[in-house]
Amino acid sequence: MLFRFLYALCVFSATVSSCFAAVPLSQFFPYGSGAGDVFVPRSDDGSSPQVAISTPFYFFNFTHTNLWVNVNGAISFNAQISTFTPICGPVTAAYRMISPYWCDIDIRYGGSISYRQSTDPAVLQKASAEVSNAFPEFNGIQLTWAFVATYTDVPFFGSDSCANTNNNNAMNITDNFQVILATDQLHSFVIYYYNSIQWTTGTATGGNCLGLGGTPAKAGFDAGDGHSYYVIPGSCLSDIINIASKSNVGSPGKFVFRVDSANIVSADNSTGSHKNQPRQCSCTPKKMWLDIVLVLDSSEGVAQGSGINNALFDIIVPLTVNQDPTSSRIGIVAFNATTTIVTDLNVYNSNMDAAMGVMNMPYLGGPNSPTGLAQGLEEAKRMLLNARTSGNRKRNPQVVILASTVADGCLTKENQKDSSLPESVCVIANDMKENGVTIITVKYNFGDGLAYPLTISSPCSAFNNSNVDLEKDLGNSLCNANCFCPWGVDNNMQMWKMVKDPSGCRNTGECVYPLFTPASRLAAELTCQRTQNSYLADVFSGDKHTFLTALATGSNPPAIPYWIGLNDQTNSLNYTWTRPPPQSDVPAQQDDFTTWAPGFPLYNNADQACVLAQQDDFTTWAPGFPLYNNADQACVLVDKFTSFAYKWKNAACFGPVAYPICQINACDTDNFCS
Repeated sequence: MLFRFLYALCVFSATVSSCFAAVPLSQFFPYGSGAGDVFVPRSDDGSSPQVAISTPFYFFNFTHTNLWVNVNGAISFNAQISTFTPICGPVTAAYRMISPYWCDIDIRYGGSISYRQSTDPAVLQKASAEVSNAFPEFNGIQLTWAFVATYTDVPFFGSDSCANTNNNNAMNITDNFQVILATDQLHSFVIYYYNSIQWTTGTATGGNCLGLGGTPAKAGFDAGDGHSYYVIPGSCLSDIINIASKSNVGSPGKFVFRVDSANIVSADNSTGSHKNQPRQCSCTPKKMWLDIVLVLDSSEGVAQGSGINNALFDIIVPLTVNQDPTSSRIGIVAFNATTTIVTDLNVYNSNMDAAMGVMNMPYLGGPNSPTGLAQGLEEAKRMLLNARTSGNRKRNPQVVILASTVADGCLTKENQKDSSLPESVCVIANDMKENGVTIITVKYNFGDGLAYPLTISSPCSAFNNSNVDLEKDLGNSLCNANCFCPWGVDNNMQMWKMVKDPSGCRNTGECVYPLFTPASRLAAELTCQRTQNSYLADVFSGDKHTFLTALATGSNPPAIPYWIGLNDQTNSLNYTWTRPPPQSDVPAQQDDFTTWAPGFPLYNNADQACVLAQQDDFTTWAPGFPLYNNADQACVLVDKFTSFAYKWKNAACFGPVAYPICQINACDTDNFCS
């Protein structure tokens, strides 16, 4: 009752401009006239002029050099946004936006919105500190550019009409928040600060004269592709008014996100549930290190200017293109009934040269044929084989993007010879895939209603030119191709196994390797460290547990029981997941995935401090487990209990033997593997 009274006092008082301030205004990034801000013109549903930003900002895998600061609580990249009712689901491209608080703001009669770009060392240091605190893997990051937009005492639409209704002084019901965009020119981050949030809704969206009800505000991010978006919990609900008391970094009113890749990454240190998460591959287009060969149909079947060149242009521009192993390279092959090599992989040394090479690709015209398609793939294979066997890019991931109006004919003749079909269309494609090449296909669908099947693609990499999400699909496929397991001992490409998500389409960022010689827990840990500085596998999800168990039981002989990295060898009542030096072990969290067998885990048992995986009906913490303060059983293994499920149990770290399953991070755009 006291809280409700104080809240009501805050809403109705004409002298209170902020209540329950989570981030004090004094702790905001400097703003206003004294900081050199530009002010958004007073308006309802208006925006700033288009702002040309001095440093490219990567957002949802798109590169942006312009933005608008919109009155209604959002920064947009493709167009001004005058919409005052937040769209609670995914939005179209016009709404590619960063939304600290999308709602119906009206600054005609009060409040202000100001913004500026900054390379001020003090501003960059403050932003870098927020990012380092939120993402330990970016500890020490040196951001080089920031954009600060501040919404100060902004009222809701209709508050002027409500100003004298029931003496509630609605013009004094205001919100204060700030949004900061920051980048080091490789990674992009967004910081939200909330000082006081007293209203959620304007009267035109169903709100009352307290600024409540109707369709409340939305906070989050939208890619503008119709399906990719992220919302802060409470968005579009009445609970959004409490956003200033929430956080994803443990400090009320603060939220920090990484936004440059295909998925928005929220800081882990949430004030809600704390749990370890499986590693995901990063995807920073500027840091991709792919060899990409474009095999493009340029026959009369593709009218000049109607191909996928625009989509290819858009995915090439964000790349860094040159001959350095840490960058990407582009080769282009055009075909009709024959093949024309436009450029080999060793030609382009800038992204714009490569992108313009696609746009200016010669139009061949004339009929196409399976022979031309086969020759195109043959040239792609030659380019990639040369890269694999010579030079300094022998381990760079390789991609073929094939766009064709002619069927590949491999639906029923894969790996078969046929006098009417060049076997190289099917066989060469299979050879490339077996050697680690990702093949992305784009099937041309035109108005004749005919199907032109392309079946040689890698899993989940077959698209068609009429897909409105083609650009994003191609970009995501390149991200997935740049997420792969490192080469193993003696250049063995097949040693490490990628942990797949349940769909089988997305690489997760984790690679595992089962060893088929059982060992004690300590010996297993040392063996993994000597195997490319890996570590005993962690298990942060049911899907990962299922994957590891299937891998172990499917081997010959079955690798059961097997060790996992969980242990309490310090006998401290706190389980941790082993990491190799110089990394620190990862503490187990209360909300982590577990699948203990009945009677486990053991605590305070030094003799059984390690963990094995076993089998029983699928449950989480079974009665009596784990064991705590048990030094004799401080380790954990996975073993078979019944014919249906495998479970964790404590075991002595010295004595019993089990199979090691080692784990290592996948190579990705932020983890270059030489």
